[in-house]
Amino acid sequence: MAKSPIHADGSTLLLQSNSKIVFNTLSAFGQTGMVDTRVRLQQGKIETSVQPLRTPDSRFEITTPAAVAAVRGTDFRVSYEESKESMTSGVVKGNIKVAAGNVEVDVKQGFGTVTKKGEAPKPPTRLLNKPVTKSLQKFIVSLPYTFSWPNLKDAAQYRIQLSAIGTNTLLEDSVRQESTFTLTHLTDGHYKLRVRGIDKIGLEGFNAEHTFQLDTSIKEVELLTPDNHINTSDSNIQLTWKHQQKASKYHLQISSDTDFTDPVVDQVLDSTQFQTQDKLDTGEYYWRVAGIDKNNQQGPFSGNRHITITEEEYDGMMLILYLLPIFFL
Repeated sequence: MAKSPIHADGSTLLLQSNSKIVFNTLSAFGQTGMVDTRVRLQQGKIETSVQPLRTPDSRFEITTPAAVAAVRGTDFRVSYEESKESMTSGVVKGNIKVAAGNVEVDVKQGFGTVTKKGEAPKPPTRLLNKPVTKSLQKFIVSLPYTFSWPNLKDAAQYRIQLSAIGTNTLLEDSVRQESTFTLTHLTDGHYKLRVRGIDKIGLEGFNAEHTFQLDTSIKEVELLTPDNHINTSDSNIQLTWKHQQKASKYHLQISSDTDFTDPVVDQVLDSTQFQTQDKLDTGEYYWRVAGIDKNNQQGPFSGNRHITITEEEYDGMMLILYLLPIFFL
């Protein structure tokens, strides 16, 4: 789902999916520095970054069937929905003027307005704050992978945008109600994820940006011994796994639960084996291993294997024979 940016006189317009625009005017007037850019948005959404206009006669306008947005240097968004005959305008930086029905409204940074066809623009409304994404993972080693962030107050939906670092082409541009986004098919590389809340009247808030690297070259470690679901009374068990080509170290975890929230063993090892050496009491255990490359980047954990350590059993006949001399005393 690639959408390429459109460049106009030093300004940029990012055309989002299912959008339709017409350049009514795109002119630059020689040494005077005057530029005249007029774009008609017939359907969909665009994001703009407009360079400050150098002369009083310069103009940058975006027109929809509902209203006109005019700017003199700003970052803002305009959308028009044909089915609702409604235009939304939100200002990320700077300010714009929205005109409709012989009424002109100033919309300042951090605010937005909605304009119905045939009506005056609504009074500006404050945009939503950016979502909190500081806890999102920066290094991802396997797909699918799900990003998750705290719910944003007053957000009815979220817009998700994904692009490769160094480009403005959108690889993902979607809206969802949940505060999650799952990566499924993506090549290794460096990426930027943008997330913003959408309020109940359709205004989109400030962006939260998160950069991350996808590297799936560190493959999952293959466990060797012991087999899965073994039962043993011997707590001195040797765990072994196969060497992973890009791994220089291994991260071993042994836990009494499958979530590994409180592992009883959590070690980084140079070898492909580990001896429990009576570190485990009787009970249920799960173990897993992940490879770590020379840059100290950890790959995905292997699947879990299950071990049950039981009480030591005694042979009943030997116990009877051992007790017999007592009864004859």
